[in-house]
Amino acid sequence: MVVPLRVAQCICMALDMKLEELYCSNSNHNILPRNIIDIKLKEKNLSVAELSDFVGIYESSIEKIIDDILNIGDWVVDPIISLAEKLELELGSVLKSYSAYYDEEKMGSRGGNH
Repeated sequence: MVVPLRVAQCICMALDMKLEELYCSNSNHNILPRNIIDIKLKEKNLSVAELSDFVGIYESSIEKIIDDILNIGDWVVDPIISLAEKLELELGSVLKSYSAYYDEEKMGSRGGNH
C-alpha cells in the first residue's frame, strides 16, 4: 500500500510510534530547519528542475517544500528517499523533522503550548 507521509504519520501517532522508527533502524536523528531544502539546494548549487528530475516529482511539489519541509506530507516515501539521497540528508532526520513540525502545527491548531 502506498500512502502519503501525512497518513503514515497519523498511523504512527495512533500506534504511539515515531515516524522515523517506521522507516529507519537508527533513532539518533536531528530535527532539521524547516527550510533545509532551500539551504541544501543553494549549498549544492542545484535548480528546482534538476532536483525534480532526480526525485521524479513535479517542480511545483519541490517548490512547496523549499521553504517548509512540512509540505512534504503529501509525498509518498520513495521520492523522499531520493530527495534525502540527492541532498545528502539522513532519511531519519527528514522524517523526524516532518514529525516534529507536524506535531507543532497540530498542537498550535489546538491552542496547545510547547
